[in-house]
Amino acid sequence: MPKSTTSSKEVAPTVSHVQIDSLESLSMTSKETPLRLAVKTDVLSAETLWAMKICTSHYSHKSSEASGDLFRRMFPDSVIAATFKCGEDKSSYLINHGIAPYFKSLLIEKMKSESSPFVLLFDESMNSKTQSKQMDVHVRVWVGEEVRTRYYQSEFMGHATAENMMSVLDTATSDLHMQNIIQLSMDGPNVNWKFYDLFESKLKKEYNKSLLNTGSCGLHVVHGSFKKGVEATGWSIDEFLKNIHWLLKDTPARREDYVGIVGDVAVMPLHFCKTRWTENVPVVERTMEMLPQLLVYVKAVEESKVAHPKTKSYEVVEDSCRDPLLEAKLSFYRCVGKDIQPFLTLYQTDKPMMPFLSSDLYDLLKRLMNRVMKFEVMLTITNAVKLCNINASDVDNHLHYRKIDVGFSADKLLRKLQQDKKISERQEMEFRQEAKSFIVAVVGNLLNKCPLQYPLVRNMACLDARKMANAKEDCKCKFKRILHILVESSRVREDDCDEIIK
Repeated sequence: MPKSTTSSKEVAPTVSHVQIDSLESLSMTSKETPLRLAVKTDVLSAETLWAMKICTSHYSHKSSEASGDLFRRMFPDSVIAATFKCGEDKSSYLINHGIAPYFKSLLIEKMKSESSPFVLLFDESMNSKTQSKQMDVHVRVWVGEEVRTRYYQSEFMGHATAENMMSVLDTATSDLHMQNIIQLSMDGPNVNWKFYDLFESKLKKEYNKSLLNTGSCGLHVVHGSFKKGVEATGWSIDEFLKNIHWLLKDTPARREDYVGIVGDVAVMPLHFCKTRWTENVPVVERTMEMLPQLLVYVKAVEESKVAHPKTKSYEVVEDSCRDPLLEAKLSFYRCVGKDIQPFLTLYQTDKPMMPFLSSDLYDLLKRLMNRVMKFEVMLTITNAVKLCNINASDVDNHLHYRKIDVGFSADKLLRKLQQDKKISERQEMEFRQEAKSFIVAVVGNLLNKCPLQYPLVRNMACLDARKMANAKEDCKCKFKRILHILVESSRVREDDCDEIIK
């Protein structure tokens, strides 16, 4: 930049509005001064940074409406603040037509590299604003020495058949070198698997390559299996947990009645949502803590000591509280949830977890199966392949109902209920049989759908450093199986395999 003719004193931080106005008038000349260019660049940079702050902090565009006035008040001696303008419309324009296209262009440039492999991730959900289905597309790529996941694009559609999804994804990924895709990541509805087959057929036809199949999202599978188990019991625990929250939500009068009956020690329920995977256990723990208070409140309503809520949520809670086995059911629900929660928490990460996935799923399945399977059956399960071949629903493999492991707390509660003559032996048997149905449904769904079914997932365990140290020869065998898969999918040349093994 050419040297400015203005002295440093004249461009001191204490620039008046008159000086700013004079700077504005310079824009009318045919040639802008270096000072004017510097101010314009700095102001635009500040506005861009502010727009990025709005985006990353999830502020509304409306919240930026008076930002210029605020900054001028905060920094009265700043040239930049004096001309800063980034209201609702401008912030939206900067983000949607300036910043977003720029970052996407950088991503596309990275993706267009002929040797840059990537994973494509997609998910569809209802967009209530457009009243259409929105397919969000993300890409997972190498950035330096890290693998990162980046949002790529969204497309909208009405029908969501496999063919529709194929057409929409073709449009969304038209800028990408699809021969570099190595995996398609998704959740597990049947329509997605049909789409997967169509996509792989196209990839095979156009580029003579196959996708590396590691199954659908393990988190979806594990959480979905837990839901299947809950449904198999017929206990309606989820409905009970949900309605406790709604019974006392946004109702000051009812909350006052509840606190008045149970005292200052009253505990309020947590919000239960079937799709908040890692929150099932905290919600049921809070419910068990407040259960004695809830029973006191229901009794007070029955005795007309407080007003009857006359709502559907209260009817559900009241019916559940009449069940003498309610606490035992909640205890068993919590026990199984605690088996599953660590997996759901650990794998909600961008870290490379595939080498540990098969071991963690194997351990999870064995823990669950030990609750209902005979000891001699469990002795035969020495690896993931044998585990996948077990028929979880075969009653010949199941323990006698009295030996079903329902958890320490539930087992203690059952004994106490029987001693107090509150339940019969038949009720205990039915409870244990229903608990067995819970575990069998969870295990059966996991065995049918979990990534452990796929050879690539099982053999990726060879990259687990713990196994490399303790089972070197087994890791070598698994690594060779991975190479066979990579050669068959045209991802690695056969001539390079010996060098890779070395």
